[in-house]
Amino acid sequence: MAISFIAITLSLFSGYLIANEMSHTMLENQIRRDEENNNEDDAWMRPMPLMSMGERHPIGHGDISVEDLQEAYQVRLDLGTVLMFYGIGLGTILLSSIVPIIYIMRLNPKKILM
Repeated sequence: MAISFIAITLSLFSGYLIANEMSHTMLENQIRRDEENNNEDDAWMRPMPLMSMGERHPIGHGDISVEDLQEAYQVRLDLGTVLMFYGIGLGTILLSSIVPIIYIMRLNPKKILM
């Protein structure tokens, strides 16, 4: 259980860092791609997005600004998520250890080894 606890802790926080970076990178790539598409010479051939022109970005699709969109896609770790992660992970490990032990104990290991 101690090794499992350490492994779950490392995977939880490394996964958080990787997911946060991936989310940020994917959103930035999408914004950059949309800006490049809007700056092309054939922009007059594409239909205009349904949005108000101004400080809003087409990726926001309407009243959502780029900052609001970035906030919505930010990865967060709250206490409930961490506890659920530990509960499910340690519960699965405990169950996968207890079931074989019960099976072996029912076979009477002392007789098997003699």
